[in-house]
Amino acid sequence: MKKYRQLTFQEMTKIEAFLETGWKVSDIYIKLQRNKTTIYRCIKAGGSKESFSSKKAFEIISQRKTNGKSHPRILTESLLEKFILEKIECFWLPEQIAGRWKQKTSEPLSHETIYQFIYIHHPNLIKLYFRRKGKNIKIAERKNIRLKTEE
Repeated sequence: MKKYRQLTFQEMTKIEAFLETGWKVSDIYIKLQRNKTTIYRCIKAGGSKESFSSKKAFEIISQRKTNGKSHPRILTESLLEKFILEKIECFWLPEQIAGRWKQKTSEPLSHETIYQFIYIHHPNLIKLYFRRKGKNIKIAERKNIRLKTEE
């Protein structure tokens, strides 16, 4: 699987120069050895084929990169974080937590957001409270207790 690379500003200026000289997009992506969808998205961000600006495209794409990472949904030391951690310690699944949070506060919350929060901020809870390979930790604990009592 190939690793994805962002277009550099130099590549965007080449795209601008090629479009000004009348090149087709199919020729541009072959020349730059990039996917044609990448070229089309860059052109869309920078205006159109007729009025493409590499500077404008670079600013818009850079803005999109920073906007996506700047506002975490679950803040540390918040009521929502305490609610999530409390429910996880009771062996609730993120799907159940998200549903209960929506019932309780009428605020939407995705289970994927909860998973991302746990993986980033509390990775130690993953092995303790989440299912692994189809087996719940509680079941494993019960089996260990049963084996110890039989000995």
